[in-house]
Parts: sequence; structure tokens; C-alpha cells
Amino acid sequence: MRDSKLIIVDGFNGSGKSTTAELISLHLQGSGIRACDILEDHRPNPVRMGDPFYFDSVDAWISEKIKRWEVFAAQLKSSSEIAVLHGQIFHETVDSLLYFGTPERTIREVIDQILSIIHKIHPILIYLYQTNLRKFIRKTFDDRGPQWTNMQINWKVHNRPYGQQNGLQGFDGFVKLYSECRNLSTQIFETLDIEKLKIDVGKREWSAYTHRVLKFLSECLQQQLASDLNWNYCTDHDGDVGILRNSDTENLHELSTLVNIGRDLRIRDNIRLSDLQGLSLLESIGGDLQIAQNDRLKTLDGLKNLQVIKGELQIVNNKDLRDLLGLEGFSKIDLLRIIGNLGLKNLRGLHNVERISRSIIIDGNANLSSLEGLESLEQVGGDFFIGGRAGNASLKTLFGLQSLSRIGGNFDIQKNRALRSLNGPNRMSRITGRLFVEENEELIDLGNLSTIVSIGRRLRIANNPKLKSIEGLSGLQSIGAAIEIIGNPSLVSLKGLDQIQTVGRHITISECPGLPETEITLFFDRMGRKRQ
Repeated sequence: MRDSKLIIVDGFNGSGKSTTAELISLHLQGSGIRACDILEDHRPNPVRMGDPFYFDSVDAWISEKIKRWEVFAAQLKSSSEIAVLHGQIFHETVDSLLYFGTPERTIREVIDQILSIIHKIHPILIYLYQTNLRKFIRKTFDDRGPQWTNMQINWKVHNRPYGQQNGLQGFDGFVKLYSECRNLSTQIFETLDIEKLKIDVGKREWSAYTHRVLKFLSECLQQQLASDLNWNYCTDHDGDVGILRNSDTENLHELSTLVNIGRDLRIRDNIRLSDLQGLSLLESIGGDLQIAQNDRLKTLDGLKNLQVIKGELQIVNNKDLRDLLGLEGFSKIDLLRIIGNLGLKNLRGLHNVERISRSIIIDGNANLSSLEGLESLEQVGGDFFIGGRAGNASLKTLFGLQSLSRIGGNFDIQKNRALRSLNGPNRMSRITGRLFVEENEELIDLGNLSTIVSIGRRLRIANNPKLKSIEGLSGLQSIGAAIEIIGNPSLVSLKGLDQIQTVGRHITISECPGLPETEITLFFDRMGRKRQ
């Protein structure tokens, strides 16, 4: 086998580089080759730098980039694994420098330096690009939503030198910018003297692209990579297991003997998968369980024997999933993400979970009407986010959190437009981090949070247009950082803050026209603060 230590899967946002890199890593492992998958947002990423904006100069960014590649290459040279890296040649290096108006000659010199550093570890480059960039970007923006879209346009087009100097604006400006990035990247690709493969992914025919990639790698590595991993009679697998982008998979019966998985199990982008019955013997997963973007998946019932997940549980963007029945085997979960499951109506299936060791995120589940299923949850070690980026549009109440007594991080309740009251949690005495109640369009009161005595950081109640009362906070005595009550036009009283004795930093009360001026002034006076 050729002694390659690095496979780079490159391309811009939405090109499929992350999923392709994961597939490569899985198939390498399944073919007996040790491999590690280095995600783009992996912390710490050995070569990722972030935006040059945060450095003293572009030259300083380039210098640090080169140093990181030198260290990374030295580490790989003595490693027994092949690293599968997401991006970092074109995506981040070429595009970041171009955003800052760096001359093309300088960009080419930086790429030449990187290639000279990694030459001795025989890199392999797979470049995923798009001919019809406008159509591809539009589809990516539609898939990722307006918040992500606006962030990308403002960051890369409106607030960076290239876009400003060339008068670029909005979507058209973004397409123009990415066209320049793609054109330069493609030109550089053609000059590289390494093993390389270029695929136009504009038609999104992922199965065909995967076949091409595996065939190419088999030739480069001089070892046949299995196009389908053989799981017959396999009960224990030490590495990762991935069922990704299979257009013809309706069930997982090929995994029906699997009992233990040593690392991650990823079930993602399988457009015909309807159930997980093939996993009915599975008992433990040593890493993360990701179930994401399986459009026809209706039930998790096949996981009823699963008792241990040592990493994250991610249930994301499964639009036909109705509940979480099948997850009854858990009393503790490390980190839980329930995001973007449009058909999910409740959280039944989690009713035995007593503790979340790190954080829980429940967001973008448009038909989730209650938190039924979390009745046994007593402790969250980190953050608890209900809503956030998209909110849970149908959530009306927090009933289901009656047993919750401790949140070790932040408690955010944001953008849940049907939520009318925070009734539900009534056992918490302390929130270690902040409490944010923001942009809940129908919220009238804060329910019964009177058991909360202290908030470690900020209390922020903002932009809740129908909020009339905050009396639910009547037991609150101390706030470690600040109080911010902003943009609640229906709020008529500060009753509920009567017991507060200490506020660590500033107090802001504004844009609440229903609050009597005298009451606001009295509150500032009682806290010994000068009203701005």
C-alpha cells in the first residue's frame, strides 16, 4: 500500500465534503486501514485558523497557518493512521485570503508552501466543486435557512475587504465572491502535482460520487476498499459505523447481529429509511449516535435494547419522526440534541432519563406542542436551550419539566412563538449560568419559577410582546451579572423582582412603555444604582 498519511476532501459550503470525508474514514476502517476523521469544526483542529480578521494582519495569519501545517505534517509522518481532513486547502485558505483582497500571487504562494510541507506524506486531494454555482448556492441557502444565509452574506460579502472594494451586495454578491473562489481554486487544482480527483457535485448524485471516490482511493492506496462493508454475523465493531446517503436502504437488517459499537454510529441522509428494526440487538455505543436527515424515518422503536451511549445523542431533521419511543433504555445521556424534526409532537421515549451530563438543545421542531417525556429529568449539567435559532413554533407549555431541580449552565427559552406560560419547572433553586427569555410572541407570564433563588450570570427578559407579568420570579434574591428587561411593551409591573438583594453588574430596563416610571425609578434606587 502506498504510504499516504493524508486525504483532504475539499470544497465550499454545501459541497458534501464533510459527509464524503466521513464515508472515506469509515471505508478505510472497514478495509483494515487505521484512519481518523478530522472534522472542520473539530476542537482543536490542527490546521484550521478561523477568520484573518482576528489576527494582527493577513501576513500574521499566513505565518501561523504555515507553522500549523508544519507541526501537523510532522505528527502525521510518525503516525500509523491516515488522517482524513475536511477542507483547509481551498475552503479556508483560498477563500479566507480572497475575502481579504489578498493578491492572487500571494494566495498561490501560500498553497505552494503548504503542498511543499505535506509532499513527503503523499497527500491525496479530492475536490468537490460546482459548475452551476448560483443554483447550488441557492439550494444550500434554502437547506440551511435564513439565519445562516444572512450570517454568511454579512460576514463574507458586506464586512470583508473584497466585497466592499468590489461593491458586492446580497445574494448576487455572494455568488460573485464564491465564483471567484471556485475559479481560483480550480485553476490551482489543475497545477498541483499530487494524487487528485475533481468531481462536479452539482447534480447531487451522492451514491455515484461515493463510488468514484472509493474507486479512486483504491487505486491511489493500491488496496481495494470495500464498496459495501460486510456486517454479516458481526456482533462487535471497534470503530465507527456509518449508514450515510443510501438512496435504496429501507431498513438496517444488514446490522441485525450487531450488539456493541466501539465508536460512533451515524445514520444520515437515507431518503427511504423508514425504521431501525435492524438494530434491535444493539446494546451499547462507545461514541455518538447521530440520526439525521432521514426523511421517511417514522420511529426509533428498533433501539429499544440500547442502554449506553457514551457520547452525544443527535436526533436532527427527520421530518416524519413523531416521537422518541425506543429510547426508554436510558437513565443518563451525555449531550442531547433534538433539532428540526418537523413531525415530532412530544418527547415520549425519554421518560426514564434522569440526568443530562452536559447540555440539551430542543429547537426547530415545528409541531412539538409539549415536553411530555421529560418528566423524570432532574439535572442538566450544562446548558438547557428551548428554542434558539428557529424556535419550537407549536410549543405551548413547559409541562414535563416538573422534576428539573438543577441547570449547571445557561437556561434559554427563545423564539417559541406559541408559548404562553413558563409553567412546568417548579423545583429549581439555582441556575448556574444565565436565564434568557426572549422573542416568545405569545408569552403572557413566567409561570411559577418562584423556587429560583439565584441566577449565576444574566437575567434577560426581552422582546416578548404580550408579556404582562414577571411575578413568577418572586423568590429571586441574587443575580451574578446583569438584569436586562427590554422590549416588553405589555409589561405593567416589576413585581416579581421584589426580593432581589444583589445584582453583580448593570441594570437595564427599556422599551417597556407599560411600566410606570416611578416603579422603575424605585427599583433602581432600591438596588443603589443610578438610572441611565
